[in-house]
Amino acid sequence: MKTIIYFITFIFLSMTVLSNSLNERLEKARKFYYEATQNSKKADLAIKYFIELKRIDAGLSSLADTYIGSLTAVKARDEFFPWKKFELANDGIEIMEKAIKSDPNNIEALFIYGSTCYYLPFFFGKSNDAETQLKRIIHLLNDKSLNQYSQDLLKNVLTFIKDNIKLSPAEIKKADDLLGRLG
Repeated sequence: MKTIIYFITFIFLSMTVLSNSLNERLEKARKFYYEATQNSKKADLAIKYFIELKRIDAGLSSLADTYIGSLTAVKARDEFFPWKKFELANDGIEIMEKAIKSDPNNIEALFIYGSTCYYLPFFFGKSNDAETQLKRIIHLLNDKSLNQYSQDLLKNVLTFIKDNIKLSPAEIKKADDLLGRLG
């Protein structure tokens, strides 16, 4: 009986360590993502981190692919040749759209997709889609999701949406209520 208890304790502790390690890796990948949005030369390194996350935990595949798609589009920004810019941006959009289809309620993925599309030039025709997906986040947020994501992440998401997207009075009220609950 003691052996079984020790074994269960060991398994639980191992899962906790793996979980912490995975969270640390995800945080590190996010950090590289945000650095790459400022300097697209760092995009390839960030992409490698997200590919590694997918390898470690298949449950993160959709989220990681959304980041990878966004990073691919970011690389287009500093590309010299116009045809290559267009190709990279389209590739990034395609990767993100596939990821969003496989996990359509992932708030973080929707934000990465929506904010990336928001900043794309008008001729990609993604501004309405960006607005729709970003508004969708407000409708998806509830008590469960407020505990599922970091408060800082949610505050940044809601602030970005309020500052950049035309919201209905009901959406503004819900966003304000959510921000108030986040502190």
